[in-house]
Amino acid sequence: MNYSSLNTFLAVASSGSFTAAALELFITQPAVSQHIQYLETELGVRLFIRRSRGAVLTEEGKVLKAKVEELMRLLEDIRTHIQDSNELRRGKISIAVTEPAGYLLPKVLLDFKKRYPGVEIALTTTRTANVARLVADGEVEYGLAPKTTVYSLRVKSKLVHSEQLIFVSPPWHPLVEKAHVRPVDLKGETLALREKGAYTRERCMAWFGRHQPQSTIELTNMTAIRELAIHGCITFLPQSVVAQEIKVGRLATLNIHDAQQSIEYYSYYRGGEVPSKALTAFLRLLSTDGQLTFPENLGWG
Repeated sequence: MNYSSLNTFLAVASSGSFTAAALELFITQPAVSQHIQYLETELGVRLFIRRSRGAVLTEEGKVLKAKVEELMRLLEDIRTHIQDSNELRRGKISIAVTEPAGYLLPKVLLDFKKRYPGVEIALTTTRTANVARLVADGEVEYGLAPKTTVYSLRVKSKLVHSEQLIFVSPPWHPLVEKAHVRPVDLKGETLALREKGAYTRERCMAWFGRHQPQSTIELTNMTAIRELAIHGCITFLPQSVVAQEIKVGRLATLNIHDAQQSIEYYSYYRGGEVPSKALTAFLRLLSTDGQLTFPENLGWG
């Protein structure tokens, strides 16, 4: 049962005439008869009773008409759905990020939704190692995280952003005015830090060296760490996490001696696959916004 035969069958069933169906479909009447005969042979039943004034559906023909109309509605729905996705009236983007990487996205997420309100965005925040795993398993289409070991040959990574890690404190803290803050100067301070194994914590502890801080508060959430810093703690975070608080004067940067350290973010994607049109539009918007830098092919291939 091919589309042409079914479409011809509907034309005859709706018009009640082989001649009228031929005129509607711009084909010959013998061609209409061939399509109907093909269906009747394949199904093993008569679909029409021919009369002098036209053609009347048999009971089997009535059943087929109802089913073909249902099928045509489904095909039209598929066509509309694909067209909507192609024109970004609908669709879905699935992304996995680490918490610090997530701070790079809010503005672009909102801009994207304003442009393409029908496209759903599913954003998963997880640990760095999990980002690559989710991409490898096909649970997300794209990942953004610091460099990590990738255990799947399918997953590729590409550097797309780098930013400074900085020490911050409340603006009223006496160390803000100090020209060069050294590890020993922070010995008596309380530091709010990520959990053991987190990249920012490891970089912070490496800077302290033998002058390890005596008082720390360990948290897994950077927003909570940032709030503790606002209320008196000192912490070490990516610049994007605290940029707004520094801008409005809720936090201040400490002049740390010899602590120029950065965090790099990588795109994670399945090599050889073409990104969806929705994801392509999202990544180009990220690149245009200046947060991340992508090559022309977005790193796929």
